[in-house]
Amino acid sequence: MRKKKDLPELAKILWYRFKVDNWSIKRISEEYKISKSTIYRWFKVLEERDTDNINEEFLKLDTNNIFFNENKINLDFTYSFRDALKSSFEDNIVPKFDKVRIDFIQDLPSKYNKDYIYLLPIDPYWIFAYWEVNNLENLENLENFDKLVLKVFDVTDGNELLHMIMESSLLVGNMYIPVGVADRVYKVKLFFKDKCLMSSNAVRTPRDRYFEYNEEFLTLYDWYEIDQAIFSVSSFIINRI
Repeated sequence: MRKKKDLPELAKILWYRFKVDNWSIKRISEEYKISKSTIYRWFKVLEERDTDNINEEFLKLDTNNIFFNENKINLDFTYSFRDALKSSFEDNIVPKFDKVRIDFIQDLPSKYNKDYIYLLPIDPYWIFAYWEVNNLENLENLENFDKLVLKVFDVTDGNELLHMIMESSLLVGNMYIPVGVADRVYKVKLFFKDKCLMSSNAVRTPRDRYFEYNEEFLTLYDWYEIDQAIFSVSSFIINRI
């Protein structure tokens, strides 16, 4: 049961937009497809919590209390579900391969000795990041290494807007990132001790609703010409049969 004062993690991101990026509530509502009444309700709770002193630490994701679109997303469930899919694949598909193919799968390297970070869109609210870091300056035998910081940026309108911050203790790793907002363009920058090591590709999360046709879309094409072309092709095919 959700407590009265519990807020979705997305509320913190919108509050950051409002306080740090100086977005109006109208713009936030239009950009993130959230009603103004909901935004006002979230902001009222945040004001009561006295969260005016906002910095980047504010956007670190609390993986123990993740709420998106009024629903709690359990990361443990996500990982267990992924492991179940993996087990199902190994039990049902792998045995059908011949021995040579199985040996090839087992011989895949654990790392490629290249520095990279890539993103993949999973669904409207999740993206997947995987990376490898080999060369870190001022690092002696990995003794000083503690963690990598993944800063997720929203670059939909061409500007880099800090969206959330994740952390990892792995130099070669991967992570499911619950960005929580559909139909947006994201990229990730990998940091070590406040130094940016590399930047990922940009990916767009899918829409979470049906496409809405409007007059602007309908004027993009000459639908009469398109209908005539389809009719001509159909007639040609029918006459050839």
